[in-house]
Amino acid sequence: MRKTAAILVTGILAFSLSPTSAFAEDGSTSEQFPTPPIEGYQVVTEEKETSLDTTATPALQYEGTTIYEPTYMEIQMAAKKNATDPIPPGPNYYQEYPDGTTSISKYAYSNGTLIQQDLDQGIANSIWSNGVTVAGFTFKTGGGVLVESANRLVTSIDKYRESTVYAYKSYRYIGKKAKVYNRGSWSKWYEAKSRENFAHTYSSWVNSSGYTKTIQIDFTRDNGYYPVVTNFSPNYNNDSELKNRAWTNWYKGYKYYSYPEYGYRL
Repeated sequence: MRKTAAILVTGILAFSLSPTSAFAEDGSTSEQFPTPPIEGYQVVTEEKETSLDTTATPALQYEGTTIYEPTYMEIQMAAKKNATDPIPPGPNYYQEYPDGTTSISKYAYSNGTLIQQDLDQGIANSIWSNGVTVAGFTFKTGGGVLVESANRLVTSIDKYRESTVYAYKSYRYIGKKAKVYNRGSWSKWYEAKSRENFAHTYSSWVNSSGYTKTIQIDFTRDNGYYPVVTNFSPNYNNDSELKNRAWTNWYKGYKYYSYPEYGYRL
């Protein structure tokens, strides 16, 4: 049984536990999944996740900085700016780079939330070949998730007993801060972002000894898995454009180019 049938099977038990909507907090969606206990995560709607990302200020984990050599134009324009805005020398004054030099640093963060994606429930053999969808892509089959789950616990699967596979996604945001060197320090003047869509599953099944087993798996990079898909803001993969926009903002002294970039796309 797939999705709707699964909900009917679990509805009576789940309703007494106040099931939460997978997609809308007001229950307006036509698909509602009972939510199992996913430890360490809050299940939210796509809209709530977007709100968190655009309004909250995350604690950023810096992954490294690459310094780019300034172009001839950048050096010339920096010299022109300095001619009208000179830097007074001091006894301890030292510049490592010419004013107007650009660099890009990367950081990563997550909001610690999950967005429910899919649900398969029924006799294990009947859902074995069903695709489990995450971020619009078939991540694994139901059988593939159950096999991986059973392997984690070094146990078996009775394919003629009930089983359940819940699927979620989480976003890991990767940002690029385009910075400009001026008067001995770096300042951010532009920012682009990408987001990685990672799968998470919560599964239950019966093993050959008659025990019900459950496990939660995070299919994330630190566990050896690639994202299901990665979305990018418009200029994320164009470092030259990011540096040019940062330099223009710095030179003009205001957000001529607004940032950070959103509007994620493949």
